[in-house]
Amino acid sequence: MPRPQRHLSLAARALLATAACHGPQPHAADQPAPSPARRSVDPAPTTELRLHAGYYDSAVLLPGAPLYLYARGEGPLELRARSFGLGELGVHLRARWVAPQQPWPAAVPPPTATIQLQRTADDRPIPIDLAPYFASASARSAGEPLLLTFHAPADQLAFAQLVQITDLGLTVALDARGGLVWVTHLATGQPLAGVSLTLRSQHDDTPRWSGRSDRDGLAVIDGVGLEGGLVLTASADQQIAYLPLHQDLLERYWGPGSATTEDLRALITSDRARYAPGEALRLAGLLRRVERGPTGGLHHPQGAARASYTLHSPSGATLAAGPLPLTAEGAFTLEIPPPSAAEPGDHVFSILITGAPDHPDDPPITFSHPLAIGPDSAHLASASQTQTQTQTQTQTQTQTQTQTAPQTQALQIIPEDPHTHKGQVAPYEAGQLASLLIRRDPSVGQGAPARGLLLLEREGILGHHLFQVDGDRARVELPIPASAPPNLHLTALLVHPGHPAFTVAALDLPISLEPKRIRLEVRPQPPGRPGPLRLEIRATDAEGAPLPALLLLDLIDPTLPLPDPLAFFYSPSPSDVGLFDLRTYLLPPADAPLAPPPQATPEPLPVAAPTLTAAAPSPAPQPLHEPFYTLPEGSRLRRTDASGALLVELPRAATSTSRSPQRLRILALDPRRPDRLGVGEALLVPPAAQE
Repeated sequence: MPRPQRHLSLAARALLATAACHGPQPHAADQPAPSPARRSVDPAPTTELRLHAGYYDSAVLLPGAPLYLYARGEGPLELRARSFGLGELGVHLRARWVAPQQPWPAAVPPPTATIQLQRTADDRPIPIDLAPYFASASARSAGEPLLLTFHAPADQLAFAQLVQITDLGLTVALDARGGLVWVTHLATGQPLAGVSLTLRSQHDDTPRWSGRSDRDGLAVIDGVGLEGGLVLTASADQQIAYLPLHQDLLERYWGPGSATTEDLRALITSDRARYAPGEALRLAGLLRRVERGPTGGLHHPQGAARASYTLHSPSGATLAAGPLPLTAEGAFTLEIPPPSAAEPGDHVFSILITGAPDHPDDPPITFSHPLAIGPDSAHLASASQTQTQTQTQTQTQTQTQTQTAPQTQALQIIPEDPHTHKGQVAPYEAGQLASLLIRRDPSVGQGAPARGLLLLEREGILGHHLFQVDGDRARVELPIPASAPPNLHLTALLVHPGHPAFTVAALDLPISLEPKRIRLEVRPQPPGRPGPLRLEIRATDAEGAPLPALLLLDLIDPTLPLPDPLAFFYSPSPSDVGLFDLRTYLLPPADAPLAPPPQATPEPLPVAAPTLTAAAPSPAPQPLHEPFYTLPEGSRLRRTDASGALLVELPRAATSTSRSPQRLRILALDPRRPDRLGVGEALLVPPAAQE
């Protein structure tokens, strides 16, 4: 019989792991620290007492399979056991820890059997027939779980282990709002219908949800989110099983989902990377409520008009403060007069939102933007960097997408042409039909037909799809939702018949932002010397149709990068889905190789030689900017007409002789659709260079 395995293969993230002799560890928030008595007091291999694999939450055996104990050392061995039903499950999960001085947990009812074991020669595994340890023959046929405690008094070793004997395979995908259960035969991978399911709290046995699997083995969980200490229980055909929801298969989700459905975010920009003393500070920005969850989008901050600003010096002194007027779309422009006593260094511009009629329970929230003034600034302030001070930023780190050699992966999800090129996935359009190839290693499952579950995820479960792999591959046509946000995640889990094994693969699926982008075109009008510069700005949607838009205009430092408002507000979002499978806890057979014992003294890791880098020189003194075109504060916030057109006049500065180019930055938003944004620019030639 092949060794039971789980394969974690991530085609897009190049992650691969297999289940060896190390079971999942308890969730930090759910389980006490394991007692030292659960493992050898002496790490040397001369004294040891354990199963083939040490699982904290449960060990799973197929009906009729023996259990194997590994005992290195001398002296008697004692085994105590108790079979129990689902009514006692919470007590056993909470109070199963033992020590050599107390080899049976006091909070658990007494054992139903106590048997002395004999060690084998050459430390061979001790096969244990579990039949005598059930309270009755009916309990054994029902597949009740067992609590086993092993005690070696001479070696001062003891540990407890929960063991399930079942053919019910449980797979659970759960997010902050709900999820689904997939029930299959452990041995065959076939779906099981009519299985009674209950989601309960391990801490107090409180039922949170109950349901029954349909003909595809699926049951939808609604209204219950992932939280610490949940356990799924199942019963059908005189069998019972349970699955602790502690460790995600892909190790990407470890805590309960956020109850927050919307986040307020602010994009703040300035017109200089660094200001010279005596220069006015010109800022602009945009606020949006970012809806969280699978169908998340952008919304106007309706009523969020109670906003104020402050400017703090490097030493914390308040240099300027006042109300911040916001438009109905959440946009603003602001000019702060030159601070009278600005000390050199990094200043902080902050916006305080104290509440809104549509969200009266929101706590005050502050957004900050760095502003460097003077020649001795520690660094240049980068544009469009916004820091939220009163709430935790959503973690949006994604791993590098690297294509690994196919022969090293047990399972792959591959977008078919034209959406892959040299291992990179090209963005899909919302509403498009994605053609996916799911390919497995032929050696896994011996090529027999296998059933799989495909999840579409983004801050929760957006959809699911069942598929079947015949041979080594399957093609799946997956509709991308029309309201799809800019990044999705795919997870495929495949259960293999004939032996208890499964494979998992994941892929990040980018969704194009271009349909939400406002296009901007700037056309200079014939010059009228010595009058102002006349520019015509036209705004269109992604398909070229005229678009009435609100524009935020700024004459900026040519070295400043252009912020992308779509990328800022639609930052990559995590999966936020926990994926769990009972096969994680399957015990390997006795002929599988043992895990190497822990080393008493781990080998030191190689240390790289230190590298010396020269300190960056201080920035040169920044001269006072002498703009040749000006943009009065009252004309920075403008609206196009119904045809998307706007005529802008930039007066010439009478005293400027600068020949350096200027740059016009344009932030655009659609007043009717808060998710439609754009950015544009125009390079302005100095009048002196034309003369």
